[in-house]
Amino acid sequence: NNNNNNNNNMLPSTSTLKGNSKAPGQDTILKLACAFLFVTVVLLAGDFAPTKRNMAIASSTTSTKEMDMPKLDLPTSTKHLVINIGSNLDPLMPDVALGPCAHAIAVEPVVGCQIPSHPQLTVLNAAVSDQAGVMSMRSYNKDGQSSSLANVAKEDWWNAKGSHDNGKLIVVPVVTLTALLNSIPSYTDVSCLMTDIQGLDFATIKAGADSVKERVTHLITEVWLADQYTYEAQNDLCRDWIPFMESLGYTLEKTANMGEGTKVKEYCTQWLKDHPTRPTWKESPGLNEDDAFWVRNDSVGQPFPEGAKLPLHKPGFTESDYATCT
Repeated sequence: NNNNNNNNNMLPSTSTLKGNSKAPGQDTILKLACAFLFVTVVLLAGDFAPTKRNMAIASSTTSTKEMDMPKLDLPTSTKHLVINIGSNLDPLMPDVALGPCAHAIAVEPVVGCQIPSHPQLTVLNAAVSDQAGVMSMRSYNKDGQSSSLANVAKEDWWNAKGSHDNGKLIVVPVVTLTALLNSIPSYTDVSCLMTDIQGLDFATIKAGADSVKERVTHLITEVWLADQYTYEAQNDLCRDWIPFMESLGYTLEKTANMGEGTKVKEYCTQWLKDHPTRPTWKESPGLNEDDAFWVRNDSVGQPFPEGAKLPLHKPGFTESDYATCT
């Protein structure tokens, strides 16, 4: 999202694929495909569902049922996987250096059926949160790129009524991060997990903490700065993310806008000293977002995979290259 402080022309979401279009007559096919995928994920979500909702302040434990769930039928040659939750139309793709058999999963509940197909990409038409089920989401911004399960903290230019489909109700299937990560076969490493969940990033990662620590070495998460709330949720870098991620065994390498991790931590230390009390979302609504880059402590020094997003991901692999992925 790379939103600079007080930059009112930046979107509370990842960049979108410009000029995406589909041929006449495809609308019905896309709607039927999405409907089928919706029903499929809803049925799966019933198996994923925990017995209680784990909110941002709650910790989670992994159930035996989730640990024993069936694995995705990925080729054994798929040794590396990138997961982009809340990808919109331009999901993060694997680093070309990982080869043609590296794969990506884009988790996108609103426009998943419009994401361009690619041999290295699978789309999961669902949302991810700290509880599984069927939930209400509101559409906001162009292409629904700021849609969220959480309520917006205040009316602003990107969610104003009368623009785009702002405020439109969307019913979506929701899976947990634990269920998603536990579906990945043991022979496949999650090279990078990227979240852009519109306010529920922290709650989702915290609820799936055990599986995250076991499976994920590198994370990119959307965070909020300076106690400002985009949605009615807790997602603050200084108050929420840094204390929790350090306790989980991760190091903040950098943020997209503020730079190197130690400097960001110095900023947070001073901010919390000057502002010891957390305001409520009603007291401090706003748009001040950044992307935080986390590395598990046993992987510090290993660089983040340099994957590009669609449609810029053009690795140059041939059909023969992809045919080796069995």
